[in-house]
Amino acid sequence: MIKIGVISVSGRFDSWIRNTLNDSPDLVIAGFWTNLDSIVQDDLVNSVHVILAFFENIDADKHMFQVLKNCFVVFRKPVILVTEEYLYSDTENWHTSFPVIGLLTTSELFLPEGKEILRENIRIGSYVSKEILDSYVTGNDTVLTQDSIEIIPENLQKEAEVTSVSESYPVLLIGASTGGPKVILEIMKIIGPQIKSYAVVIAQHISHIFLERFLLELEVYSPVKIEIIHDRLAFLPGHIYLAPVRRQFILGSDSFFQPDPARHLYPFMPNIDVLFKSVALCYRKNVTAVILSGLGRDGTEGAKIVRQTGGLVIVQDPTSTNVSSMPDSVIAGGYQHYIFQPREIARFLKHYAVKSEL
Repeated sequence: MIKIGVISVSGRFDSWIRNTLNDSPDLVIAGFWTNLDSIVQDDLVNSVHVILAFFENIDADKHMFQVLKNCFVVFRKPVILVTEEYLYSDTENWHTSFPVIGLLTTSELFLPEGKEILRENIRIGSYVSKEILDSYVTGNDTVLTQDSIEIIPENLQKEAEVTSVSESYPVLLIGASTGGPKVILEIMKIIGPQIKSYAVVIAQHISHIFLERFLLELEVYSPVKIEIIHDRLAFLPGHIYLAPVRRQFILGSDSFFQPDPARHLYPFMPNIDVLFKSVALCYRKNVTAVILSGLGRDGTEGAKIVRQTGGLVIVQDPTSTNVSSMPDSVIAGGYQHYIFQPREIARFLKHYAVKSEL
């Protein structure tokens, strides 16, 4: 059971949030705070896995940033942040001070899939490893109050000596649906031997019948081993990992794939968002995510967390796709760094791989 601590000063979403979370079989609200000043002193925060915070009013919630940072310094909890559209730009850089695993707008909550988007972000937040959380610690963090600066008790101070498992090699994530296989094969053909520099994950919406054929076609152009993801499969450079059909895996903090405990809740699998987020949380700035042709918006949330954790996001130029919904959705959110034609994507990745070997 995933325990959530909710911070909502206005109370505007109280009923909605209680129904959304407590109606889910694996989520429960373990704490609810409407007074910002009381949170850091409340040991109840220790019992939650994720903090869900609503930032709705710049005056009423003016201390929200510092309160969340203080909570992280003391309790080491990841944050899912929900903000008003007009306040979104004020919160985009908060993740540099503490782990904002999901950043949503209030308008997203009222989309048809809004409840599941929120639940999914919370589940991803609960997967965050101790190593990732510790990587945010600077070694001289302090808890700030309105009146003074209070040094964190000695037993809560930690040195930032823990490095991410991402330090050694680049990671390439490719997400696609309708029209994707042809583009992926074209990209692999152009990259050639340089693909050995990457650990590659491909999440392609495809039927079980066509998955095996797609694997055989990939092997024609790939100089590296291609494996369909399974439980306890090690994640290594010089390998291509292909997401299976009707099964959902995530990458654990130990760099082994594992079944997603929430997989029974997803309407389709592989779920690009879930897989990409789990990799991004481990490998952060070393991740390059590529969203190709496809129907729907799967990959948008994954692209967002890749960007928020310091990675690079590339989308296929919608004019070159069979179906442009997936790239369009990422572009609409403003999460892309580059918009490229397929051959441009391949040349960029090839150059990036060569550069990483120097």
